[in-house]
Amino acid sequence: MRELHRFPVEKARSLGVSDDTHGRTDLAKRLNQLAERLGEARQHRLWLEDTPVHAVMESIRTDIGMIGSRTKTLVHGDLHIRNVLADERGVLTGVIDWGDVHIGDPALDLSIVYSYIPAEARESFFALYGEADDTSRRLARFFALFAAFVLLVYGHDLGDDALVEAARHSIENALQQ
Repeated sequence: MRELHRFPVEKARSLGVSDDTHGRTDLAKRLNQLAERLGEARQHRLWLEDTPVHAVMESIRTDIGMIGSRTKTLVHGDLHIRNVLADERGVLTGVIDWGDVHIGDPALDLSIVYSYIPAEARESFFALYGEADDTSRRLARFFALFAAFVLLVYGHDLGDDALVEAARHSIENALQQ
């Protein structure tokens, strides 16, 4: 991820990579969508404790106006538990589904740190990746919750119990400090 985020943006653009055209980091939009998914999860009794989720949502409200001015990098754009490959021990071995690559906020990709990597290992990740500021970490945690709740409801709609359980685990992981 460090190498991806350090790839020269102008070179990526010259190779045909565009800026985010889907509003992936439109925080107002994503806050509303997360609230909707949280409501659906509660309705289906998939997730009942919304207080910690609301706390994360509130923590990023102040970032809504400044997200457009943040440094942009080359990003995967859809990095969540369904788009990583792991061995039987849970060690990451690959990343798939590169169809959402764009120039955007690296916090979007850093969300995998909160949804997949155990809380006690995050500092080791950042030691290798490079330090991320508090705003990037808050945003990454929010994007992790957003993706996990989307996957939780999606898994329920599909009747995919394994996906529901994996999404629950991602939510619990993202809520750990």
